[in-house]
Amino acid sequence: IWPGAAAPGLAAVTRQGPYFALGDRPMFLMGSQAYWGQNGSVTARSPLNFERDFSLMQDYGLHFSRSFVPFKTDSDRRQSDAMVHLAQQHRVVFYHTPNLSNTAVPEKLGEETALARTLGERYRGVPWLAVDVCNEPSLWVTDETLVAPFNGYLQQRYQTTAALRQAWGTDEVELGQVKLARISDRWDDLRAYDTHRFLALVQQRWADANRAAVRDADPARLVSVGLMQNFGDSVHLWDPPVCHANLDFTDRHYYGPPVGQPAQLQSIDQRLVGKPLIMGECGAKDHPTFATADPWGMGDDDERYNQRFDYLVHHAFGLGATALCSWHWRDPIEGIFPCGQVRSDRVPRPSASIMRAL
Repeated sequence: IWPGAAAPGLAAVTRQGPYFALGDRPMFLMGSQAYWGQNGSVTARSPLNFERDFSLMQDYGLHFSRSFVPFKTDSDRRQSDAMVHLAQQHRVVFYHTPNLSNTAVPEKLGEETALARTLGERYRGVPWLAVDVCNEPSLWVTDETLVAPFNGYLQQRYQTTAALRQAWGTDEVELGQVKLARISDRWDDLRAYDTHRFLALVQQRWADANRAAVRDADPARLVSVGLMQNFGDSVHLWDPPVCHANLDFTDRHYYGPPVGQPAQLQSIDQRLVGKPLIMGECGAKDHPTFATADPWGMGDDDERYNQRFDYLVHHAFGLGATALCSWHWRDPIEGIFPCGQVRSDRVPRPSASIMRAL
């Protein structure tokens, strides 16, 4: 997308040790999610709104913005071009999230890697850009497309039905016909271990394939996957250390009491091997109607909202993160989603001044 046209002389985002660097300067970047793929809304997808949002972010000293950006059609890609171009113009690192869902189906993975390669080709040389393959992907034990590859994993690991039965302590399984089942909480349950390990490896291979496709076209591009807090539950799973093992940086999301944030960042910390870590999504709702009736349990008033971001930013920086991105920048005019640093009319919440001061 016209390298240099939006940002002449702008140094590319690179890695310098466990930090992002802009040119030769290691940086701690702050910002907010700008867009979450509301392509059916004329107002939400307006380039004029993108221009105003990125301009205001720049004014507040915020230089990092993640966005969900559909990328399948020509219309999607023109929309993406507008966001990427305007972010560069306003000195905002654009964390492009095309939302390519994790999969073990070869045909679907092939379609995704083709899109990832196209994204890399289209934005080769754009300086302030990184790629988030998918927002919060997970794998479910109820997914029938995983049954065949799971049996392939078990065949390679155990070779025979007798060995599988002995390891799992049951005669009720037959190699080649094993269904994924709810993961138990017993430490000695090898079936739970095999299920977890298999799902984690499927997610890792999917992430690696899409990173490789982006970098085939754009070898210097930094690529990661933003994962939810924790590691899933008994029926669906994500495993950040495994998923991030071969990616360019680690990315954790967090919603909850601020005191829980440090443990979530620690669980993705791979700085020892020179890999940056970021908090790619965090926040709460600041609106009177959510103070007592918030499904997240995080209905804030202005004072608590200020305290939340004061805490989250200081601790992310102190724990070695290289970026923090709040959900989100501006409340939409299309519906009530009061998580923004600014309201729908761009009047700032007090927390925006906290972010600016930090």
